[in-house]
Amino acid sequence: GETGNLPPPEGKFTAMGPQNIGGLAGLLPLSRRGRADIKPERTREIEFGADATFWDERGLLEITWYRQDVSDLILIASLPPSSGFIEEFINGGEMRTQGVELGIVLTPIREPSLSWTSRVNFYKNTSRIKELSVDPFNTGGFATFLGTYRIQKDLPPTTIIGADVDASGKNIPLGDENPDFRMSFNNRITWNNFELNFLVEWKQGGHVINLGKLITDLGGTTEDYDELGQFTLRTADGRDSVATLKNGQGRLQVLGLTTKPYIEDGTYIKLREATLTYNVDREFLRSVFGGALAYLRLGLTGRNLLVITDYTGYDPEVSQFGSIAIGRSVDTLPFPSSRSFYFNISLGL
Repeated sequence: GETGNLPPPEGKFTAMGPQNIGGLAGLLPLSRRGRADIKPERTREIEFGADATFWDERGLLEITWYRQDVSDLILIASLPPSSGFIEEFINGGEMRTQGVELGIVLTPIREPSLSWTSRVNFYKNTSRIKELSVDPFNTGGFATFLGTYRIQKDLPPTTIIGADVDASGKNIPLGDENPDFRMSFNNRITWNNFELNFLVEWKQGGHVINLGKLITDLGGTTEDYDELGQFTLRTADGRDSVATLKNGQGRLQVLGLTTKPYIEDGTYIKLREATLTYNVDREFLRSVFGGALAYLRLGLTGRNLLVITDYTGYDPEVSQFGSIAIGRSVDTLPFPSSRSFYFNISLGL
């Protein structure tokens, strides 16, 4: 199939922003210029899939592979300040995304009083810039030395770079925001009038720019601040030397030379949700309410009950910039995912 993705309104028209001009309310063009000749992105996709049942229809297998080729890629490119703007929307390249999705549904137990159904989902995708009609550029984050994202031919658009460069002065990739894979485990167990549902989610890989660690380093409150570590320092004559310093002091001392200490693996396993429900016996309902109630269910639900991760911030899933295409893995200590509990009553007349 083939489809188009329209540019945003500000991609074609230069937006205006409110300004105070001599004490009077006014409007001025924003620093991002629209482009009158911008075209929609074109996405061509090919997809293959297969479904199969087995084990006397107690098992279901779903397999999907897909590949997307995007042309006339809509990008935000930098402009020289002499133009009066800082950046503009352009059609600037081609990108390929491909991935695989697997789903397995099993019903190991299927009895009148006891049943168990389990569903496992796996998906993985990779992206790469195939062509770029402008010079490579950075986007997202706060500054290059604090971690940003590199748009460059032959690199994923979610590549993270920082102050680190090789001998020729080229940026060294420090990580990739895109995870290696994601998996979810959804289970439903019923026993007589009780029903238990729970969902476990596993994200493997996907790097996070942990600027929360920088903030706590500046305040001297990072958990490992006083532990000793090895750091490569730049001497006055431009040579490198290895020194043993407290971790917090060492990270701050090399800030601007390397961003690597603040790039972390965002792998996690979360018990996303669990619900225990009791279906009140229909004979009991009939004896108490007559025929007024068809069913009555009482339930207790918990969300974000458990997280297993080596990430040193509050939560590898949340970020400063929310859910955006590129740049959502910047952590400046926003509130982590909340743990919540609910009591549910459901009834039918």
